[in-house]
Parts: sequence; structure tokens; C-alpha cells
Amino acid sequence: MKLIPVPAFDDYCIWMLRDGHRALVVDPGDAKPVLEDLQNEGLQLRGILVAHCHPDHTRGIDVLINATGASVFGPANERVPDHTADHMVYIAGVRSEAPSLFCGDTFFISGSGHLFEGTPQQMLVSLSLLAELPGATRVCCAHEYTLNNLEICGRRQNRQLAIRGLPGPMPSAARAKAAHPFFQH
Repeated sequence: MKLIPVPAFDDYCIWMLRDGHRALVVDPGDAKPVLEDLQNEGLQLRGILVAHCHPDHTRGIDVLINATGASVFGPANERVPDHTADHMVYIAGVRSEAPSLFCGDTFFISGSGHLFEGTPQQMLVSLSLLAELPGATRVCCAHEYTLNNLEICGRRQNRQLAIRGLPGPMPSAARAKAAHPFFQH
């Protein structure tokens, strides 16, 4: 399974998982770059995973369904309430690779999403659950806010943790946790 970042908007990343000629995408806020990648790579979109209902995560879904017939999977009973009351995270992987965490707007390097519906306690519980993931887990956020978050945290010395050539996955959950203010002791 191959993980492909699909840039969209100024700071957004739609994640595509490719397995042979089949693909699924996570949080397609814009259908155009997804359709371009599918056509360029000769892929068939089979599924769409949705973290939550905000338009920057969902705006491209109807176009993708109409163009590909893909199935949509999204918030139900299993969730991590924080950014929104129905926010979902997904973990995917194969035995030969480190797992990938698709965390929408819950977990960024040195920050987390705004609390629109959840409480600070719910966010801490959610982050505590994510902290238990193996350190090698690739963390795939929907937005790239690293430099801004480091400035807000006053952690300019950690600028080397910023990712170059964004968007792309964080190197590991261990490095992401090391830069996140909620995990500092």
C-alpha cells in the first residue's frame, strides 16, 4: 500500500492510499487534484474516508462519488470527540510497514484543531489515546500548520521539526509527540 499526499488549497493535504490500481482518499476537500491523480496514475477510487463534516474536508465528495461511484465512510458511533463532536481518526497499514494515522484536525506538530464542539477534557482524552500509538506511526494531518504552531508555542528552537516540501506525512508519532505542547512534562 502506497501513501500519496495530494496537495489542495494553501495548507491542506488530501491523503490517497494506493493498492495496485485501487485507491481510497481521506478528507477530499477538493475533487480536482484527486481526479487528476486518479487519471494520471490509472487508479480506480473505491472509497472515501471522512474525518468530520467541515467543508474543507468534504467539499469534493459529491463530485468524486458522481465521477467514480466510490463509497463514503465517516463519523458514526466510534469517534474521538474534540475538534467536532463527531470527529473520526483512521489507522491504516500493512504488516510490513509502520501504520499511518489519518487524524484530520485532531493532531498537528505542536498543536491541535480548534475546539468547535468538544471540550478541552475530551481533546486531552483523544490525544492521550493517540499518544499510545507506536512511535513509528506516520501521522497524516489534514492541514500543515507546523511553522505557525511552533511560533504560537514560542518554540523556535524546534523549527528543525518542520516538514520541508509540504504537504507530507510527519516522520513519526514519536517526533510529533516530542513537539506537541500537550505531551510535554
